[in-house]
Amino acid sequence: MIGMKYAVLGTSFFTIKLAEGVLHSGNQLCALISMPRETLPINSADIESFAKNNNVMYFEFEDINSQESVDTLKNLNIDIIVSSWPKIIKNEILTLPKLLVGTHPTNLPHNRGRHPLHWLLALGIKETKQSFFWMDSGIDSGKILLQLPIEIEKHDDINTLNQKAAAVAYTGIKTICKQIENSTLDMKQQEGVPNYWRARNIFDSIIDLRMGSEAIINHVKSFTHPYPCAKLIFKKEIISILEAEVFEQDEEWVKNMEYGKIYLINGQSIVVKCCDSLIKLIVKNMPASMAHLNPKERYIYPPAYYIQHYDLHL
Repeated sequence: MIGMKYAVLGTSFFTIKLAEGVLHSGNQLCALISMPRETLPINSADIESFAKNNNVMYFEFEDINSQESVDTLKNLNIDIIVSSWPKIIKNEILTLPKLLVGTHPTNLPHNRGRHPLHWLLALGIKETKQSFFWMDSGIDSGKILLQLPIEIEKHDDINTLNQKAAAVAYTGIKTICKQIENSTLDMKQQEGVPNYWRARNIFDSIIDLRMGSEAIINHVKSFTHPYPCAKLIFKKEIISILEAEVFEQDEEWVKNMEYGKIYLINGQSIVVKCCDSLIKLIVKNMPASMAHLNPKERYIYPPAYYIQHYDLHL
């Protein structure tokens, strides 16, 4: 299978690392395909510039399943497609190449579905795998080509975890390209009981101070910049939280403090009691009104209280 013609689909830095892996394996990267600027996801990269700098043809499709996309790939006579496309790919594209390599940063069949890196962080999972698989018509359900480990460390947020996944993507796709070239590709059925993660939405971003400190910290790390940030609701204000950490305080009375009690407001930070400790929240947009709260106002209630009283629209 020497001289295979490759195309890489996607919108992110992860996509670029896949493309680099194909190029550095000595194979012919014929095309990079991304989306028009106005439809790109938040974590997008400049795929077009990468393509131009590496003399690779570049195309944009809002719908990868469109007839224009199908015709383009047919005309290019692509043998292998490598995908990190953020939407469902339908059968006409799936059956075009000899092999369509899908990617998913979990230990498949566990944790199939949407927003996997965000869920890994939010749920406090400590290790995962970058799975490469032969894409079929199911959701992340095809035969496994390769799985490589990724360690999720305490300091990791969505940005560092994205970088780790991209680094493993580069290594993994180089390995697969060499296996294809040498006809040593070993495909295995996924083993185990699958589960599917749903897409996250704006309500998943809201911090409730009845949560424990570890859950809040994981929550903040999974939504941090360039994503829209976790949100803390206070009266009519929707406050974006950039960072969170436990605020160490030895005084005995802290454990008897009710959740939501504001301990300290200092510059761009709020120290407040959550379920199990004081937690320091670094704020992107500190409301001016929080600087002059009287003692009766120094509480942050559960989100539903403010949504009900102030008819907030998130």
